[in-house]
Amino acid sequence: MFAQNANKGLSLANLRDIQFGFPNGNPVQSLQHKLDAARVQFGKFLRNWRRSNDWSVTTAQDWAKACPALIPWSLRVAGGQWGNLENGKVHQPQPSTFIQLGVLNECLALDDRGPIKDRTLRDRVQRAQPVQHPDGGRVPLRGVKLEARMP
Repeated sequence: MFAQNANKGLSLANLRDIQFGFPNGNPVQSLQHKLDAARVQFGKFLRNWRRSNDWSVTTAQDWAKACPALIPWSLRVAGGQWGNLENGKVHQPQPSTFIQLGVLNECLALDDRGPIKDRTLRDRVQRAQPVQHPDGGRVPLRGVKLEARMP
């Protein structure tokens, strides 16, 4: 059987690559390609969500500064970090980054905005919608796939 397939350009190496899901024959390159694509996709997702809420890259940081009892300073997402995430420049985000994003989303999902004195910031945060589950439920994002839909 293999001899018949050899005439068609199929080799054991090709079969191994196909079997293990590495079409380019290199599992490290394949994984890196997937990670690069995921980083870009996550950045687009984050940017679209931020824009859908009419937020700037510093809104989350400003909200944390205005409401330290709600969002401790250590759990704020700095504007520069946010921009780097959106642009796919953070190659290995720290776990704390996702905890920070989760805290923001949970506050939004629970309608817990805190006392914000600045009117523009308060209006932006009040209008903001959390990331939602694909079924549309207002549930904080905790370990769900980022297939969530925008509100």
